[in-house]
Amino acid sequence: MTLRLFRGGLAGATELDVLNGANALLLGDEVVQFAGATLNADASYTLTTLLRGRRGTEWAMAGHAVGERVVVLSSLTLLREALPDGDLAALRYYRAVTLGGTLAGGTTKTLLFQGRSQMPYAPVHLTAARGVSPQHWTLAWVRRTRLGGAWKDGLDVPLGEEREAYEVDILDPLGAPPGAVVRTITETPSPGGSFVTPASRSARYSASDQVADFGAVQDSLALRVYQISATVGRGVPADASFAA
Repeated sequence: MTLRLFRGGLAGATELDVLNGANALLLGDEVVQFAGATLNADASYTLTTLLRGRRGTEWAMAGHAVGERVVVLSSLTLLREALPDGDLAALRYYRAVTLGGTLAGGTTKTLLFQGRSQMPYAPVHLTAARGVSPQHWTLAWVRRTRLGGAWKDGLDVPLGEEREAYEVDILDPLGAPPGAVVRTITETPSPGGSFVTPASRSARYSASDQVADFGAVQDSLALRVYQISATVGRGVPADASFAA
């Protein structure tokens, strides 16, 4: 990746330091870390040995374009401003005024706070299998956490949410428009309920529901899974397609 900074500079780091959090930047909406940083003759930098999709931003890995924003993520230059929950999904108007300027001379910008940092990460390791009789689809996935996540033997990562809940959208890939949601399955695991393993969750799409939604039992399935936050609602989705 080649980029140019308005101010400041970049330096490389060891791969171990990068794994421990060094050298992070925002590229578009994706958080990227890098180990190698080479200063070019035109004052740009070429970054190599990248870690992609950090902090749950793998959804933003595709579709990058020349001229995207790049923000170096450093506690020395960024300030995290806590906002009350009441500001979520509320449109706010701001004017940034330089020293000696007036509000009347500023340009109004609108911001709609989405609570991105509080959205649960997309589930991973999605699987689906259809039974023979009855022909129910069994859907499963593994959750992640926004808070902590150290790999400890015998322990699951912390939930990081007020309660554990999921929504599964069953999609119609041939509908109008393609990918329209035909059914949403709500799943709230509980001990002795739908646990597959301590970290894996599951839901069922029954044969009768398939017939109601599509007119017949389905040989293939397209779905989208969200973990639910009590504060901001649906998190980042995980999409997958399967064949019986």
